[in-house]
Amino acid sequence: MSVDTKKVVLSVVITAHSEGILAHRTLASVRHALAQFPNTQATEIILHIDNPTPETIEYVRGHEHSTLKGVRVFENSFGDLGASRNYAVQQAKGKYVATIDADDLMSENWLHAAVQYLESTAELTVAHSEVTVEFEGADSLIIKHGEINRPTDTLLSVYANRWNSVIDAPRSLLLEEPYTPNSPGYGYEDWNLNCRLIARGVHNVLIPETAIFVRRKRSNSEWARQIQSMAVLRANPLLSLPAVRAIENPFADYTPSTSPVLRPRNIRTYAISVVKRYPLAHKAASRVQRSLKRQAVAVHKSIVIPAWLQEEAGQLHAIEREIFFSHYLLHNIPVYDTISLDHKKAGSLYKAIVDTLKYDHYDYVLFAPWLIKGGADRYTINYANTIVEQRPGKRVLVVTTLPVESVWREELADSVDFLPFGSITHEVSAEIKHRLMEHLVENAGVTHLHVINSEFGYDFIRLHATYLRATDKKVIVTSFSQSVDATGRVFGYSHTHVPFVYDQVSLITSDNQAVINMWERDYGFGPKKMFVHRQPIQLPAKLPRRRTATQPLRVLWAARIAPEKTPQLVKRIGELLGDKVQIDMFGTVDPECADAVQNLPANVNYKGSFDGPTSLPTEQYDALLYTSLFDGMPNALLEAIQVGLPIVASDVGGISELIEDGVTGLLVVNPTDPTKYAAALMRLINTPGLGEKLATAAFAKLEKDFSPERYNQAVSEMLKLLDY
Repeated sequence: MSVDTKKVVLSVVITAHSEGILAHRTLASVRHALAQFPNTQATEIILHIDNPTPETIEYVRGHEHSTLKGVRVFENSFGDLGASRNYAVQQAKGKYVATIDADDLMSENWLHAAVQYLESTAELTVAHSEVTVEFEGADSLIIKHGEINRPTDTLLSVYANRWNSVIDAPRSLLLEEPYTPNSPGYGYEDWNLNCRLIARGVHNVLIPETAIFVRRKRSNSEWARQIQSMAVLRANPLLSLPAVRAIENPFADYTPSTSPVLRPRNIRTYAISVVKRYPLAHKAASRVQRSLKRQAVAVHKSIVIPAWLQEEAGQLHAIEREIFFSHYLLHNIPVYDTISLDHKKAGSLYKAIVDTLKYDHYDYVLFAPWLIKGGADRYTINYANTIVEQRPGKRVLVVTTLPVESVWREELADSVDFLPFGSITHEVSAEIKHRLMEHLVENAGVTHLHVINSEFGYDFIRLHATYLRATDKKVIVTSFSQSVDATGRVFGYSHTHVPFVYDQVSLITSDNQAVINMWERDYGFGPKKMFVHRQPIQLPAKLPRRRTATQPLRVLWAARIAPEKTPQLVKRIGELLGDKVQIDMFGTVDPECADAVQNLPANVNYKGSFDGPTSLPTEQYDALLYTSLFDGMPNALLEAIQVGLPIVASDVGGISELIEDGVTGLLVVNPTDPTKYAAALMRLINTPGLGEKLATAAFAKLEKDFSPERYNQAVSEMLKLLDY
């Protein structure tokens, strides 16, 4: 069909890939809608087939002289919806461009009503249908909302796309604001476009009594593929950190609205009904179903479907038999509202996260569960502080992922930023948390992600493997111990998480060689991918003088009173040694170990919790007793040596790399046998000067292997390995 470029008011772009003969029904629907235009307004149809399947090629070639007569057909191999639409827009001759996928349909009035509105306004505007009807793989009605105000529309864009890909817009606008490609790891080209249009100040308007009928495929859906692969929305100006930080009074003028014909329905009841009606066999399909619920929203029932929509569905039934409002659907069709409580929650939380941050850009993100006390927390703090010291131009962000107050956060350097992500997001689902972290990582330009004992951190890097690999981000994980319980069951991050992200990571680090050896021996990890460095200990100029040991031997036990520390052994050790020792226990009591500090013998006292080693009266004691069932390189032992306490400890994890039996301390090979600990303490009692000898040798080992200088050198080597 030959048309005068100047007179073409509308180009309808149909994108096709694997639709096959379904494109026939879409074309029929489009022609039905174009028939509403007067003869004075020329229109055109562009069918763009991109990486077409044989079925789609067969349809196009079989109908190019009949059904496709007058349709301009283009073929390319972009393999991408965004690129496909951009190409078609470039070929279009119309003043306006309407887009639709080759398996969807539209109400008769959609195209003409949208163009009429766009022609009537001088403002830059994109038109959307009032409702979307889903059919085939799902039966549902989606109620949309137009623009509200710039701050509200910005934050409502955090969670999901409020409008689908079917739009009517000025061609000039789509040339200036093209779709972004869905390269590996990225997705949702229409969502990204909508964000950029809002940022530009373009109006989004719903055209009354118009509808798009979207075929929700049961399989082979690009939308489903993006959800399953955890595709990430590209960075865009609307959700940039400076733009979000500049928002004032978010949601101030916003009141959620619901159509008066809708009444709330229990979402759990609906979810059950969907599973019964559409059983899904695979986990992947279940994830798609969860995402549908995530993106849309407040569920209702007992809707009175308006007459105009019933009439449109009736007309389209002549083209597509799957479209039909049965008596059941007329009274029970699931209805979604595209602005839900989750949309508002996600927007509010993203704003809270951005407002917490000091900077607009971050290079290195460290994920940790908390910063309370302990070796892993000390590792996180030391590492973050050393990075900014060695790379002063880089931005480092420590993200804590559990809803616990991080009392040690003040020990981070001023130039290290801190985000209590777990506390801010503790009331929302994992899906919302991942969405928020996606936006943060992408819009802040993060290049390195480092996980230290964070469940959320491990989940994030595992689920976003495609994105992280495609964007060449460096992933680092750190684990410390080989956890094992009293029954011999092995567990802990070193086993349950690290092996499953091995292929993703650039580097695996630890503070002890024992866990490195285990990974190489048990899992086949490559030695070039692993790195050990010791934690730095700032030692006094010389070994502190200790009190002269006399009977009873004053013994300090300080740890979390938890199963892995086997605190119940202390009671038995005290009973075995009687008046030869006085043992004081310090630590926070886990509920499951409450009996470990009850009914203690006279020579064992529970002294309560403590806030780090500096809060303990270490000068009052002759030795440190350490009964851990598993460990890496315990910070408690390093700090005990620092103050000159001789050590009796279990031979687990990396402890033997620090404590050599009879040289730098006393080791107990069987960590669950109280008689072995009692025998080691008796060696201290019966061997004059042994404690001082052990403490002196241990102090010298720290000077050699755990100095700040050696630590700084190790971190420098690590950063070079990471191209940082």
